[in-house]
Amino acid sequence: MIGTQKDTQKQKVYKWERSLAKHYNVEMWLPKMNLKECEQFSNKIWNKYKNKFSFSFNDRYDYCSKIKIKKVSGNTCSMRNGFYSMGKKQTKDGKNRWYKKMHLCIYGQNKYVLIHEISHALAPINSMHDKYFVGIYMFLMAEYLNYDLKYMIEQANLKGIDFTFKYRGQFKGYVLPLERLVKKHLK
Repeated sequence: MIGTQKDTQKQKVYKWERSLAKHYNVEMWLPKMNLKECEQFSNKIWNKYKNKFSFSFNDRYDYCSKIKIKKVSGNTCSMRNGFYSMGKKQTKDGKNRWYKKMHLCIYGQNKYVLIHEISHALAPINSMHDKYFVGIYMFLMAEYLNYDLKYMIEQANLKGIDFTFKYRGQFKGYVLPLERLVKKHLK
């Protein structure tokens, strides 16, 4: 029987991000973008950082340049695991075409929620809200929301949230160390 992995710091991360939103006077659950703008913003981040922080797919054989967003009812947003086929369409050089799928409720149509969900897509596949996810999430908030990385680190430490900017995985020679990218935000 396959066991499920426990997401041990999920609630801590949610409390921490709510405190950051309060500090920066941001309403987390307020729609500020339409679905097309959400897809454009998501695809911009995905295409810049895919396969940079963890090895998501083999770009020698596969091509994934799109995140499709589906509007859902209720009040939950999620980044779906895995890759979805674009059918029999292939690139000119014979690569299979794939896309990622994100589910957004109306209240999640803003940069704050999009960055949270994209961080899941960029983190290692089994990471949930672990230290790798939080490191990527911090970097993206500093990069795209202009949040102070030092302040986020201080608050994460105060709330007991585990995070890292170093990915120690089997592909460590292939992926770009996040620690190099965060240096400019720590000056």
